[in-house]
Amino acid sequence: MGRRRTTQSRKLSPEEFQKFLELIDSLELEDITVMKMSFELLSPLEEGTVAIKIGERAGSPQRKGESLEVPQAFAITVEQKEEEKLRFRVEYLLTFSVAREETVSQALEHEGVTRFFLEQQVPKLVWPFLREDFHFACSKLGLRPITLKLRK
Repeated sequence: MGRRRTTQSRKLSPEEFQKFLELIDSLELEDITVMKMSFELLSPLEEGTVAIKIGERAGSPQRKGESLEVPQAFAITVEQKEEEKLRFRVEYLLTFSVAREETVSQALEHEGVTRFFLEQQVPKLVWPFLREDFHFACSKLGLRPITLKLRK
């Protein structure tokens, strides 16, 4: 679940950017549902710093009646002294209501617009929930809180 971010995928032409703006203007986030969550402490954490690795994977947008559903998954590993200590996996389902069907369909036909939406917009929407869920998992495992950085 590695991040697939490249300079190319973050850039849109002016026409594509306009389509992207029309897309997000035509969608309203209705719900973010946790579809699966798992976490496992592989060995106790020691005092000191940890390395956090985050992988993410966006699924394909799917139409469900008057809604658009977008799956988004994250995999987090916490390492210390080059040893994996904690695994956390979560899959979310974002549900958007669609205000203008034709606008959304046309925007999603553009590969660059769809990729930008899935790689930039969707993770930003989910990020606060991921931070909270990861913090909760650490707490349930009896660990000191590990707070994920804000996403910019």
